[in-house]
Amino acid sequence: MKKICFYSIVILCLIVSFSINVFSQMSSAEERNSDEKENSLVRIFGAGNTESGKITDDVVLIFSEGTVRGEVMRDCVVIFGKVHIKRGTKINGDLVAIFSSIERDRDVTVKGDTINIASYEVSGIPSFIMSVFSSWDILMALILLLFFWRYVKNLTDRFVSNPASSFIAGFLWIIGFLPLIILLAVSIIGILLIPVVPLVYFIGFSFGFAVLGHMIGDKIASITGKECKEPARSVTGLFLILIIFKLIALFPVLGGLTVEVIKMLVRTFGLGLFIMTLWEASGKKSFVSSKK
Repeated sequence: MKKICFYSIVILCLIVSFSINVFSQMSSAEERNSDEKENSLVRIFGAGNTESGKITDDVVLIFSEGTVRGEVMRDCVVIFGKVHIKRGTKINGDLVAIFSSIERDRDVTVKGDTINIASYEVSGIPSFIMSVFSSWDILMALILLLFFWRYVKNLTDRFVSNPASSFIAGFLWIIGFLPLIILLAVSIIGILLIPVVPLVYFIGFSFGFAVLGHMIGDKIASITGKECKEPARSVTGLFLILIIFKLIALFPVLGGLTVEVIKMLVRTFGLGLFIMTLWEASGKKSFVSSKK
């Protein structure tokens, strides 16, 4: 595990150093267009809203959530996030959602294309279901617990034995998401791999909630002393997590923020666990092939 964390740090340092060179070359162009970008909404790991009655050039939300009002002159892009498009909003460009959720009110105009990649629209799903499953990765965690609960159990045992390595590896790879995309974009082969990167992150985040659900399910079984077979036990733990999130969110001001912080921590160790498992599996395959 220490070797995996060390190699993760080395690779991400190389990616970041390469990205710094790319960003430095782009800085002059960004300065020339600073006036134009002042009216854009760009958020990474945060939240942001556009003001009603005002014109916004672009909306970009990455690992973030926001509310869009008024008029967007160009595109609205959401990656691993959540956006609420208010009534009467006009988007002159494209609406793009990648592994995200879109809540669209009535009388919303999108002149360009609407592109959904592994995303869903709240307007087409009953509000009761959405009130329970408020995150795409929790939905995926339910699928993982139903069909891959043995693999989730192995990941849970690994996390309990060494949680620090999972957090460190996950944190490093979250930081390296954008630099990794930039690094892949400069080569022909890398461009083909770009769609795989969000998929790996998405599955890793989902495994975090699946592992947490399995842990809570085991704890409930040990406290009550009742036998409950898998995957019912882990699914029960996952639903308990959702109930706890809803109760915490009821607290004013800090309730919603606390829930988002907890979710981000769960996603972090889930991503770390998944990537370390993939790394070790690839290492074992290469070792076996070298012996042959």
